[in-house]
Amino acid sequence: MYDILELNKKLLPELKEIAKGMNIKRVEALRKQELIYTILDQQAIDAAEKVTRKPKPKSKDTEKFEQKAVAPKPKKPATASAVKKEAKPKKVKEPKVEGDVKTEEPKKKTVKKEVKETVKEEKVEEKKEEAKE
Repeated sequence: MYDILELNKKLLPELKEIAKGMNIKRVEALRKQELIYTILDQQAIDAAEKVTRKPKPKSKDTEKFEQKAVAPKPKKPATASAVKKEAKPKKVKEPKVEGDVKTEEPKKKTVKKEVKETVKEEKVEEKKEEAKE
């Protein structure tokens, strides 16, 4: 493998010999600098081809393992119906037992409902007061 500094030191006839040895075409038509870059490019191409052509040699153990290995089945994507089926059921509150009588827990009220009830109660009280007068 040649580097750019080494190629710059060589004379044009030496570069042409190197290029012919690498099967570079039209060597005679190229100037020195063009020839240097063409040689460097061809070296890079050759190196890349060697890497892609020759995979790493496999040992006998690796080959046996690869023959036995089976690809796992791909999982199906979750659908909306499948997700609904897996949802947990809602818990039902059971009424409290006090003695023999069952009483239900008072439900929690939302803020809006509480405000509405308070306003209604205030109106009812105002009407009672007006009625008394």
